[in-house]
Amino acid sequence: MDDGSVRQHRFLSTGVDVFCYKCGKRIPEDSAFCPYCGADIRAIAGLRQPMPQPAPRPMMRPAPGAPARQQAPMPSWGQQTYDSPNGRYGHAGAGNGRPMPAMQKLSAFSTKGHAAARQFPGKPIMFAIFLFLFVIVVVALFNAGQGSGTLGKAMYACQQRVDSSVWSREVEGDYRYFELSDRGNTLTVEGLSDPNDAILNCVTDQLDMPQSVWSKILHTRPLDGTLTDEWDHMKITWSYQADNGLNIVFEKK
Repeated sequence: MDDGSVRQHRFLSTGVDVFCYKCGKRIPEDSAFCPYCGADIRAIAGLRQPMPQPAPRPMMRPAPGAPARQQAPMPSWGQQTYDSPNGRYGHAGAGNGRPMPAMQKLSAFSTKGHAAARQFPGKPIMFAIFLFLFVIVVVALFNAGQGSGTLGKAMYACQQRVDSSVWSREVEGDYRYFELSDRGNTLTVEGLSDPNDAILNCVTDQLDMPQSVWSKILHTRPLDGTLTDEWDHMKITWSYQADNGLNIVFEKK
């Protein structure tokens, strides 16, 4: 292929103007020679082929005597209905089978939420109040259960007689000596070093402990181990260690 044939590939037709195959400049389509370089344009004029035009689409005409087909009116945006697998959303009208837009779903759900909030405006507040009252009742019942036994009643009576700072330190503090259990029927005293403790003396008075039992407790030695005694409907178990103090367990029989 010669240079002229190669350059012929540079010829481009735009339908209005063409480019010279030799110098590449734009020239009128009906030019015989390039006005810039003088190249003979007629030699390649036969390469230009008109672009094929699509055949006109035939119009569908109704058969003679057939009724004219009426086109259904397009629904407005407010009349459209959106169908989904879980139900139908939107405004009243014929369903078009399209999925409900995300923004419209959000709007529908938000509307329902606001309607529920208007219907029950104080529901969260009422629930919080109910929960708070429920906790108070449970705590009160627990405390009442702890104090319903014989030892619980004795401790309650002593709380009214003992100094509040002593009570807070020995009964309610982190290093408490006295602890109720078994619905107020068991009282454990652990690590008590003072035999004249106000709460212990008060409890023994409330339980009508015999003086003989109290004397045994005061004279207990570490080598005596664990000792037990009883009176009326009460049982007491105690031991003493020099480094741990006095340990006592009061139990209702």
